[in-house]
Amino acid sequence: EDIGRYAVAHKLVNVITTLLLLMAAVYGPRFARAAAIADSKALDKLLAQTQSVSLAVFLPTLAVLCLCSEELATLFSLEPGSLLTLLLILGAGQLVNAATGLSGVLLNMAGGEHLEMRLLLAACLATALGIMPLAEHFGVEGVAIAIALGITTRNLASYLLAKKHIGLVTELRKQVS
Repeated sequence: EDIGRYAVAHKLVNVITTLLLLMAAVYGPRFARAAAIADSKALDKLLAQTQSVSLAVFLPTLAVLCLCSEELATLFSLEPGSLLTLLLILGAGQLVNAATGLSGVLLNMAGGEHLEMRLLLAACLATALGIMPLAEHFGVEGVAIAIALGITTRNLASYLLAKKHIGLVTELRKQVS
């Protein structure tokens, strides 16, 4: 039953994040073009746009999921009251994902893909190591906490690396000028 509750909550929250990933098709080439001409101002502006759009899509949709958690639990044959906590935990991790925009896509498209790959590997390892102790102590909610913390950490680090990378693009542009 716990696995089913987690699966439903995870899928519902991931519907929103899938919408956010669609933005990569639009912003990925824009990031690449700005990086190709070392336009750090454009990179910074584009990243900020992805943050705004992501939050505009994510926040109201998560609110609707949480407000309708009882109906969704019933729809998926789960006990009333069993879905909201997981939606809130997973939603918190994905809220950070939305708030940091497409920083990982920026890194991948602007020459920082090696940074993003290392970060993803570290985040996956840290999440995997955190799941067991949290699951033993908190059950399925512990699994959700570990996943949310992993997503949060990875996205915050990716955002910081993206901002640093934009700064490096600025330095490169100054050297070329």
